[in-house]
Amino acid sequence: MAEQSHPLNFLFGTWKGTGKGVYPTISPFEYEEEISFTPSPKGFLIYSQRSWTLDEVKKPLHVETGYVRVPNPKKVEMVISQPTGVVSVEEGTIDGTVIQVETISLARTSSAKAPYVTQFVRRFQVNVEESTLHSTMGMATEATDLTQHLESTLKRID
Repeated sequence: MAEQSHPLNFLFGTWKGTGKGVYPTISPFEYEEEISFTPSPKGFLIYSQRSWTLDEVKKPLHVETGYVRVPNPKKVEMVISQPTGVVSVEEGTIDGTVIQVETISLARTSSAKAPYVTQFVRRFQVNVEESTLHSTMGMATEATDLTQHLESTLKRID
């Protein structure tokens, strides 16, 4: 699939900015984040995300990697692995420059810590004119219902 005609070409590149995190079991926090969507010759995208603290130490907070597949122009699939021992398969829709996905399957290693994640819901929205990516992620665990966890606004840096 040529890059120009790819249904997600509006996502291609690296995005960087700041965000806020909240969750019932932790104190609110702010972070810096970088997300990349890199097209491959086979048509899928290589996805990578990393975040770190805003202070001068820049302590790593989270990282995840995976793949984004588009089986048809309105459907999107993500396979994402995290160093916490969680792997998620998420499916959803493409609507203009918005993609939304939610968990259809989760697996975890035997050392992943409880309470176990049971669901992710993600939304990526690109404002092409402003060259920004607004990202949100909701999460549920065995102990907490689905709740918005992360929200960031990133600027395209390449």
